[in-house]
Amino acid sequence: MSSQRDNALGYYIGYTCDRELRYKASSGGIGTAIQRYLLSLNEFGTSVTFHFNSDKCMYEPRMVYSAEDVNVCGSIYQDINIYEYVKDNIGNIRSGIVLTCPPCQVAVIKQLLKRHQIPAFIISFCCSGQTTIEGTWRYYEFIGIKKENVINMQYRGNGWPSGIQIWLKDGTQVYHENFTEPWSTIHKSGLFRPKRCYYCKLDTNYKADVSIADPWLEEYKLNDKIGHTLFVVNSEQGMNTISKMQKEDIISFIKTDYNTFYKAQKNNIEKEIRVESQQIYLKWITRLVACHYYTYFFSRSLCLMQLHLWIRRGISYYVRKIKKDNNRVKQYINISGFNIHASNRGNAALTYGAVAFLENKGLLKEGMEIVRYHSFNNPFRFKNLLTQTERVTINGKQYVHKEIPLFSLEKKLIMKFGIILPFTTFGRTVKKIAFEAANYGGDGFSDIYGDETFLSRMHQTFVLWKVHVPLIMLPQTIGPFKKKQNYDLAVKIMRYAKEVYVRDDKFISEFEKLGIKYTLTKDISYYMKPEPWDIEIKENAVGLNVSGLAYGNRFKGLEGLFDSYPKLVAKIISNFRKKGCSIYLIPHSYTYNKPDDNDDMVACRNAYENLKDKSNVVLIDKDMTAPQVKYIISRMTFFIGARMHANFAAIYTGVPVFGTAYSYKFEGAFNANGLDGKEQTEMINNLKLEDVESYVKKIDAVYNKCCQQK
Repeated sequence: MSSQRDNALGYYIGYTCDRELRYKASSGGIGTAIQRYLLSLNEFGTSVTFHFNSDKCMYEPRMVYSAEDVNVCGSIYQDINIYEYVKDNIGNIRSGIVLTCPPCQVAVIKQLLKRHQIPAFIISFCCSGQTTIEGTWRYYEFIGIKKENVINMQYRGNGWPSGIQIWLKDGTQVYHENFTEPWSTIHKSGLFRPKRCYYCKLDTNYKADVSIADPWLEEYKLNDKIGHTLFVVNSEQGMNTISKMQKEDIISFIKTDYNTFYKAQKNNIEKEIRVESQQIYLKWITRLVACHYYTYFFSRSLCLMQLHLWIRRGISYYVRKIKKDNNRVKQYINISGFNIHASNRGNAALTYGAVAFLENKGLLKEGMEIVRYHSFNNPFRFKNLLTQTERVTINGKQYVHKEIPLFSLEKKLIMKFGIILPFTTFGRTVKKIAFEAANYGGDGFSDIYGDETFLSRMHQTFVLWKVHVPLIMLPQTIGPFKKKQNYDLAVKIMRYAKEVYVRDDKFISEFEKLGIKYTLTKDISYYMKPEPWDIEIKENAVGLNVSGLAYGNRFKGLEGLFDSYPKLVAKIISNFRKKGCSIYLIPHSYTYNKPDDNDDMVACRNAYENLKDKSNVVLIDKDMTAPQVKYIISRMTFFIGARMHANFAAIYTGVPVFGTAYSYKFEGAFNANGLDGKEQTEMINNLKLEDVESYVKKIDAVYNKCCQQK
């Protein structure tokens, strides 16, 4: 977020030169003035305004096509899904559109309009959280008004800072100053706040063309009764617009700076820090307000709402106490899926890389030990009670790794009631864990492999989450998700996480929409060093990673999608043999002695045996470690990989590469590492036999472009 703020083109304070508009608008009228001005141009023929529907007693969006039809009604403190409205009315947009929306809706609205090639000018605002319409209806009850008698209302406008204005059928007008009771308690209670607002870290959205805000500064609070707009210009389009409007005397403004913006909107800007530091507290509060009976009871009166605020303070105190206990010196870190002996060398690479990554970030400190847990059912079997300890060498350093037993009954007590048994091995170690570092297999934070596989990767996360161990999500691909319940679970986990690292841009629009902070970085296998071993590599060596998942074509959830893959493998080998290249068949996910149906070694052996002419084809039939696999890939002139981490081994060692993809993660991962994902990857799912030839030509084009001159 801070980097986006740094890219802002300028900070300003101003107002519209139309005195009537300035008075009617909520704070200076700059936003409405821009809206009206752009509607007068040919490029923008549509806008979204809001009208009060007295029958429903709420504001509703409406598309308008002229400046005169823009309804000036001040700020609206009612949660409205503008994205859904625009999507449902996309066919009614004439030329471009100018609209105002909350920060959380900017990215998705921009994507929607871009997809439909509709020019857009988007205004956003500083947001302290929305309130559902039920909150406003409860406000009417508290001040003795029946909503059936309301013919119009405004939350703001008609002076600054103004307040809530209500017009009744009998001609009465009711007025309450801004943020006074009972609205103050209704808003602070959060009982009518959408869940996303609790976790939102956005002060405004710097992807909007212009972001507007109230100038909550002492000089304005004391002296300004009409209104000024504090605004940020984020785009060239925004800058050109306000410059023209100033020249035409439509608006007037002076330049200010970020420090002034920070002072005026400190509470909103510091949301990012608060949300990051209050994850446990927010989890408890959102659980409370999600309970219909709780919300119904505590929203019945102002007195009960204030009691609810006392309950919130009590929870806050309890959570701070827990955090204080957790801040004591930690001895362990938990790396879920830690296994340098994993048959999938990609997963093993994640283990090697995770340790190096955490050390690089200063999170794995000297003397810390690595732990993970395994569940067992039989407490009378002595072996189940033992802690397995091993010393592992990663990138030349030694680490202690412990696998700690967790009795299934103890696990149920934790999951159901959050009870930790202090006399068990788990109970003694869990309070000394600094955090869980989770990679979920690199691309396993998705349900593309099925629900069971998705959930199985998070067994440790579920347990450690329950006992408040912080979570760091290591660099990986997020999604895709076929089922809503899996998406919702993923969002919950990411909201809980202290840090979310991603290796590609595929989920970034969702992060923006959800208000989840993330860091884009390289895959953690980047941090694993290659380990040289004794092998002679010929000239013009082309590495081919044959996927057992695709060659066997029996993986649950993906079975039957790769009928043409064996033909493709044979054609690739034939093509490069004709070029005089030596082809190395390199397995990446395999168990050397006890292979399964999706084993790369089995696939490589089968591909090799099916060749009529085996000249210049080398089968790497060896039980290699992940660093050794990375080494042989690093020695290739060109590499073609089906396993994602086989491709990463090539990318991170500078080998030209083509990805035979079975998931959308390939294109995004290639793009994120400075390659052309569209040009250098192609899906193998449902590949037709007649398309194999053109597929190989696409590989050939990349090879010729990258390697022909060598």
